[in-house]
Amino acid sequence: MTVREKIFAAAKGMRGRAKNCIKIARNRVEKSWQYQYRDRRNKKRDWRRLWITRINAATREHGVRCLCLCVRARASCDCVCVFVCLVCNRGERAAVLSLRGFFAPLY
Repeated sequence: MTVREKIFAAAKGMRGRAKNCIKIARNRVEKSWQYQYRDRRNKKRDWRRLWITRINAATREHGVRCLCLCVRARASCDCVCVFVCLVCNRGERAAVLSLRGFFAPLY
């Protein structure tokens, strides 16, 4: 397969001359590769934000303000058990919260 054919194969489904004019197709395909590279990182960033939001929501339900970095995930079969150790700012009270199935949509 020549480079030209590879470019047109990658440009398949694009609109206008981007699918059948080699110069425009090459530019669009290269730009799409840049978007793919960027968005793979953005997807991880979005999931990280969602995790933080969900953990904060769970901590606020139980009246705990600060989250100590004590997250342990253990996978058994297809069920994921997440235990989050939550500690208050002053260390006055501590609570261990079991979030079974709380993060299930992420997997």
